[in-house]
Amino acid sequence: MYCLTEAHPAREVNRYLPQFRVAVVLVKAGETEERAWRRHVREHPQDRTAEVRIFHIDTSDSP
Repeated sequence: MYCLTEAHPAREVNRYLPQFRVAVVLVKAGETEERAWRRHVREHPQDRTAEVRIFHIDTSDSP
């Protein structure tokens, strides 16, 4: 069976795979996703162009 990873070094394989920037954003209690995103981008400007945004909503009871 042909295996691409055996035929090419890892860096060559990665060249053919789609590349996505993923941002994981913590949404604090009482904060909207939009506000959390703006805060996240201020703290991490490189994520401004993220294609995938994952919002983690804080459900802890502590302030």
